[in-house]
Amino acid sequence: MKLLKMKNLNNFKFVLYSFFILFNNLYLFAQNKLYKQTVKIECSDQDLDKAIIEPVLNIEVFQSNKLIQTINYTYNDTFMLIKHFDFTDINFDGYNDIVILAGLTANRGQLHYEVYLWYPKKNQFIHTSEISDSMPNLYIDAEKKLLYSFYMMNDGRNEYHIFKFEDDHFIEKDCLQEFVYIFDYPVYLYENENFGKNCNFKTVQDLSDVWKRVIALSNFSYDYSNLEKRLK
Repeated sequence: MKLLKMKNLNNFKFVLYSFFILFNNLYLFAQNKLYKQTVKIECSDQDLDKAIIEPVLNIEVFQSNKLIQTINYTYNDTFMLIKHFDFTDINFDGYNDIVILAGLTANRGQLHYEVYLWYPKKNQFIHTSEISDSMPNLYIDAEKKLLYSFYMMNDGRNEYHIFKFEDDHFIEKDCLQEFVYIFDYPVYLYENENFGKNCNFKTVQDLSDVWKRVIALSNFSYDYSNLEKRLK
């Protein structure tokens, strides 16, 4: 009799667990359906992906064939060569954002960007200044869910930065400085130890796998004829 009760109890637990898994899967399915990004963006500018003629980028946002938002970005950078934007997920929340190639800085031609993040609860794109202020030469690492930024300094140093999107902000996780010494032999210095063993000078072979990946992916060619490929 005792064994029978134990068996019935185990069967009840199994059935209860099965219902829980089923309910959880249905909930996740419904959540995905309810919050799936359904917007469509259009840009009818004649100079899109070409040399800029009209210094305003006009983007229209549609949902169910209804215009819900208009973004009119004005270029104020005299070093801009091409009008281009990407519709891609930059904060890794499952929703595509608008990443505008905003221009080139006067300091060694660093690429910089203006970004509009999609907020599903507000049902609109909202501008963030965090990227334009501190993240030039951007690379989106979708596999690692990290952003890499590379900056060429006037004194010959190069800096590599790692950013992660947390609590609705792009947080810098680490920085690596590259120094080029005699015979053009580069050595590296960790700014902190999040992704490195210590702060001593290192050769590229001694760097952590994280930084080797960052350097490889951030190895920009500065081919301005293919700027639209720089975010890929």
